[in-house]
Amino acid sequence: MATTSTLNTYRKVRVEPKNEAKMIGALLKTGEQFKAISRTDYYITRKQCVTLSKNKIPYQKL
Repeated sequence: MATTSTLNTYRKVRVEPKNEAKMIGALLKTGEQFKAISRTDYYITRKQCVTLSKNKIPYQKL
């Protein structure tokens, strides 16, 4: 049985279009999957949220 710490929980986030390319580059470097819902909305993991914060890429949790 998997615990909650081992499951990838996805969060819905929004990024401004001017930061989108920088965000996608940072997300690709994590090696984890992410999903684009629209041009500005994405499903990303908690680890990817931390990566965006470390790289000072602004995003909004929805």
